[in-house]
Amino acid sequence: MPPLNAIENTPGVFFDDKMAVVNASLRGGIRGVALPLLLNLARKPAFLHDKSVPNLDNLFDPVRGAGVPHRFYLSDAKERADMVEFLRNLGTNNPAGK
Repeated sequence: MPPLNAIENTPGVFFDDKMAVVNASLRGGIRGVALPLLLNLARKPAFLHDKSVPNLDNLFDPVRGAGVPHRFYLSDAKERADMVEFLRNLGTNNPAGK
């Protein structure tokens, strides 16, 4: 509803549609796309805009190479497993303190 902008779909492009679109100018903020929340990643079937990475372990594995998008790697397998576990447990209904 006005004065908010209409949400537009981009046909033929396979982006992750789990975004909240907010016109921040109502609050005097900068307009743009909100940063994605890292919630419920355990339910996400694939990663990156083109769904080219099948799981979080692969996302952080340096085997993906140096020339790929979003190359944030953890070369130590134990550290990578810990990060994956941490991210998979982020959610909205975790018990307090976890």
